[in-house]
Amino acid sequence: MCNNKTRASFQGALALPWNKKIHTVYSNNIKTARGVLILSLNTNKRIITIGIFGSNGKTSTCNLLSRIFNSTGVSIATINDKKQASSQRIMTNIELYKRLIKLEYNDIIILEINDELLKCHEIYDIRFDILINCGISEDSYEYSAEGMDKIKRLINSLHNSKILILNTDDDIWKNNMFFNDTYLITYGLGSKSTVTASSIDYGDKLEFCYCLQRSISTLNGKEIEPMEIPVTLKAVGQHNVYNGMAAVTSALFCGISPDNIRSIMDGNLKITSGVRTIYSNNDFKVVDNLCDTLLGFETGFEAIQNISYEKMHLCFNFNSENNAPKEKLLGSIGAWIQTLKIKNISIFKYNLDSDDLDLIKLWGESFLKNDVDILLWEATEYSIEKIIGLLETNDLLAFFCSNHLDVLREKLTEILDKRILDRNSLIKNL
Repeated sequence: MCNNKTRASFQGALALPWNKKIHTVYSNNIKTARGVLILSLNTNKRIITIGIFGSNGKTSTCNLLSRIFNSTGVSIATINDKKQASSQRIMTNIELYKRLIKLEYNDIIILEINDELLKCHEIYDIRFDILINCGISEDSYEYSAEGMDKIKRLINSLHNSKILILNTDDDIWKNNMFFNDTYLITYGLGSKSTVTASSIDYGDKLEFCYCLQRSISTLNGKEIEPMEIPVTLKAVGQHNVYNGMAAVTSALFCGISPDNIRSIMDGNLKITSGVRTIYSNNDFKVVDNLCDTLLGFETGFEAIQNISYEKMHLCFNFNSENNAPKEKLLGSIGAWIQTLKIKNISIFKYNLDSDDLDLIKLWGESFLKNDVDILLWEATEYSIEKIIGLLETNDLLAFFCSNHLDVLREKLTEILDKRILDRNSLIKNL
């Protein structure tokens, strides 16, 4: 549990020293995340704390907000549960602790609140200054009755004058407006939202006009009048409009001036999550998108429309344990087949049972008329190599797998990196 010293560190907390660094702590289990929280918050220094919850968009919003703070010199620490096959995975708790105590958490801590943290009672002892709500997919834990109860408890743990930045375009909030003594700021594309966006242009870069439609009072009591900020990001997809609105709003509340935000959002800022191009050459392209929910697939498909290619090869795995989300996912993929020019679909047999195989067979038969091949693979490096071998010139491989296949995701990156190195060596020898 967080002690009184920890609790006190959240009250007020507005002075922002400058010219500091960003520290990111990747935590791949709840025990470590809990320890990181206690370590980072148990300090005499006054800290602004920002929590980001939701099933989709947390990391993109966190990364964008981190870059805004970094560009203005604010010292921040970001804590998330990035699950990758990296040195962090084999690091012992003692080694991680030694590394953590060397970090200086000075000004702002941003915490991505995943479903595991929502189930952890320590999270409700943290005095968040700002809570940001990102997208909630209907097949996610957050959307369930239990998950919504946890979110309700998290929100109502905020004290008077603390800020909740809420995406009211999410249908889930229509029957769940339960906020007590909370400074509520809504964002979305509707005209009634506190923050909205206009003049949206989805091109090589994402452009929109951030619109603050009523005055707000920042954490240090400064009034900001209604205004507009032009935003240009190196990103694609409507979901990044929402991530951008959430990040800009949070930065304003933390004291970043509108003029500074205007200069930062000039087109050089890149959102480093969501659909990422991990290989692009004269032969083919490969993009990676972490898909733990149906919304992750939908936002990924939307973003891919801005990429030039001939045919798509889609790779994915089931992440849900019940059939309803699986059927919805297959229906969504089917609806996108013609638009995205999907040539074949590779499904990894990770945790598949006989019912899943029957479901895939029935679904596959309905798409034979579209000349789409459906392939089942073991989740191995050999399978990745075979899938790459199916690609033709200017094809696109879309790796839309959940975090359960992060080891395979790393293998894909290694294979592609080796391909680049081998090609460079060949060129040098010519």
